[in-house]
Amino acid sequence: MVPYKGILEKMQTAPTSPVSYAMTLSDAVLPLNAYLGQRLTLTFTGREFCTQCGRVVKKRFQDAYCYPCFLEVQACGLCMIHPERCCIEKTGCDVTQWAHASCGVPHVVYLANSSGLKVGITRVSQQPTRWLDQGAIAALPFLWVPNRYQAGQLEVVFKTHVADKTNWRRLLLGVAEPVDLMAERERLWALVSGEIEVCAATFKDAGWTRLTETIR
Repeated sequence: MVPYKGILEKMQTAPTSPVSYAMTLSDAVLPLNAYLGQRLTLTFTGREFCTQCGRVVKKRFQDAYCYPCFLEVQACGLCMIHPERCCIEKTGCDVTQWAHASCGVPHVVYLANSSGLKVGITRVSQQPTRWLDQGAIAALPFLWVPNRYQAGQLEVVFKTHVADKTNWRRLLLGVAEPVDLMAERERLWALVSGEIEVCAATFKDAGWTRLTETIR
């Protein structure tokens, strides 16, 4: 095998059967499926880099940024961690800003089975990438909303009844039990439909929709 060298970046996924994975090292992309069952060696050079400006750092913030970039880059905004605090409906975002293109676009609230049943949100355009990144074996869109703020608010309602995070330790063990997502969607709707209506009544932009899609 030819040795590769570079800055390790987010793994690429593709919705094939089985799912295709590729390791990204700077400009090199290494498809991994062909190496299943084989031994790969990763050697850490001891240097870490900011993914925005490329400078060498001693400590990284959020998604591998240096501190100056962490303060300036909009991808490090609070709403990336807490979508329910997104300001897209309160103060709005300049149309030239990254946040407008990321937060002011349609999102879905979904159910998935990764390490077990969980609820999550993602941009419509990120289906099914988000689910593949999380290692989900199945996913089911639940609600369609026009922006990230609404998705975050509705996710909070569901979080009182179902987990919103993947247990990565359990995921690595590959012990996720089968989950009837269609049945869970109906069960949860019976529990939260009233709360959803109350929450949605506060939204500035109307238009949320309950989805009836099948399992992905």
